[in-house]
Amino acid sequence: GTFSGVDALLSASRKLVEKFDCDALAVVARFPEDEEDPEDLKKYREGEGVDCIGGAEAVISRIVSRELAVPCAHAPALPPLAADKSVSPKACAEELGYTFLPCILVGLSRAPLLVPAGSARSQGGPLLFAKDVDAVVVGE
Repeated sequence: GTFSGVDALLSASRKLVEKFDCDALAVVARFPEDEEDPEDLKKYREGEGVDCIGGAEAVISRIVSRELAVPCAHAPALPPLAADKSVSPKACAEELGYTFLPCILVGLSRAPLLVPAGSARSQGGPLLFAKDVDAVVVGE
C-alpha cells in the first residue's frame, strides 16, 4: 500500500523533539479498514497470522527515527472489533484499546536513546554500537 502526509508527520514530530524536548515518540494514525482481508484478521486475532498493517507501521516509525534520531513506535487507530472468545492471549492487550497504544508506550518506556554514529558522547549510560555486538539471541 501507500500512505501520504509524510511531510506533516515529520513537521509535527520535529516540533515535539525540538520545542518540547521529547526523547521518544508514539505515532497514532488511522488505517482504512476496508483494505484488510477478514480471513487474515481472523488468523491474527487467533495468534496464527501476521499483522497485516505492520509493514506500514514499520515504515512510519523508521522515517521518524531516521530523520529525528529518536525512538519512534506506531499504534494504529482502528474502530473497535466485536468481542471474540477465541482471541489469543498474545492479542488480548491490543483488543482492549482502539489504538493499541498501551503496548507501544510500554516498549518506548524501555527504548534506548539514539546517538549519531561516531558520537563519543553518552547521555548518562554506556554507548553500544553494532560493531560491539557479536550475536543476538531471539526467543520463539
